[in-house]
Amino acid sequence: MSGQATNTIRDPIQRESLAKRLAQRNLCSVRLSNLPKRYNYPFLLELVPDMVACRMFYDPIFRRPRDHAYIEFSSSECALKCVDRVNNKEVLGKSVRLYNLHWKTTKGEVARHFPGSTSINVSTMMAKGPVCRRRSGVANLMFGTVGEAIAAVDEKQGCVIRGRRISVHFCPKKAKSEITGLVVYGLKKTATEDEVRVLFPQANEVEMHPLGGFAVLRYAVVEDCKMDRKNALGAELKRRKLKIVFKFQSGNHVEMRSGAVAKAEHTNSGSLIFVKNLGRSATEEEAWIIVDLKLFPAYTLSVALISDVKSALELNSALQSGQLPLSPNLCAIVDADYVADITQVEVAAIQALTNRTGGRLQGKGVFSSEFLACLQPHHSIKEALTTFGIKKTTTRVLLVLLQTPGSSMPDFERINSHLLGNFEDPLTLHQSCNREKISQIYGISGTEFKGFGNDEQAYVLSILTRMSANLLMR
Repeated sequence: MSGQATNTIRDPIQRESLAKRLAQRNLCSVRLSNLPKRYNYPFLLELVPDMVACRMFYDPIFRRPRDHAYIEFSSSECALKCVDRVNNKEVLGKSVRLYNLHWKTTKGEVARHFPGSTSINVSTMMAKGPVCRRRSGVANLMFGTVGEAIAAVDEKQGCVIRGRRISVHFCPKKAKSEITGLVVYGLKKTATEDEVRVLFPQANEVEMHPLGGFAVLRYAVVEDCKMDRKNALGAELKRRKLKIVFKFQSGNHVEMRSGAVAKAEHTNSGSLIFVKNLGRSATEEEAWIIVDLKLFPAYTLSVALISDVKSALELNSALQSGQLPLSPNLCAIVDADYVADITQVEVAAIQALTNRTGGRLQGKGVFSSEFLACLQPHHSIKEALTTFGIKKTTTRVLLVLLQTPGSSMPDFERINSHLLGNFEDPLTLHQSCNREKISQIYGISGTEFKGFGNDEQAYVLSILTRMSANLLMR
């Protein structure tokens, strides 16, 4: 016979004594969470000087300590005092971010202007190659106290490092992303909702986008979402292999346009950035939007929507005569009533740069006129100026500014001082555009999207199709 030894304590007195010891030890232990990256034992000793011992856990993947540790004290009273003293305590002060740095900027040059910073991390955000080096760099600075960080933002705003004026801002708080559903790409136009539900049975809601060839699935439970994705990886539907990705939504995110064009999945949500380079007295409405052109990473597009313009013709004349701090060759003024979505502007800009690169220009090669021609379905500059150009009745204008490689960030505060009108969010173009005139220009019928669930998204996709269809027949 073979016997198996066990570590079970059979003596009830010893078992009870051991349980009391463990309970007492738990009362004398405190868990510290949300610790900064790469903390060490001296940091914990400075934070909790009366501790007896500590347990730090190493993460072999990231090669640094985990974000939590256990601190042990001599008594439960000391542990309670530690909880009252350390709970919700901010360590390592506040961080500040510097923008518009030269790619050769060093830590020493930053330290001369910010001598009170405890740590400096310069990140140029660029890969190897001469083109990427033209982009502006970013640096993250850490200060010991909140007051020092506020003083740095107030006093060092606009300081010059390597001949560039630096923009100083507080680091934005990172919101934890939550999984809200799945996005399934690679669907045929004839795919139905029932066929998709066969592959994803746990989905609560299925939103089909036939023209885009994808579907958005929403779940009530995150575990169901992960299970459906795991089971459907590598699946095919109608001889097409599907691509399945998670749909994320930050915890404090609110849909800006519920059920409208803003939540259309054909746009790249990561390419839209709000720029707050308008001075400390600027309001939230005075916001430009920067569109990062993926096919032309060296170029950047800045877009602003202005309403209640008293004389749009005078504004256009001031731009062409050089009275505005904008280049007339790189800036286009468009009648906003004929633009339904920011994606329409992005596609026209990419097509204009493509024509310039391939030598298939519609006119003299100026970006402003080429951009207007790409908005027009027949790509005619004469018709584009008549339709999308500024007229006497124009009260809402859309400013589209192209930033070429090597150019610095525009001074939006100076530009806005020359613009008379009310700034609006360019993402709200669909709310006040003239849909009847747009449908007439692009030849869109009113009954074209009855079979689709999201007619707003299908409307924008139809505009983009007609903008590019003429290129196939050239």
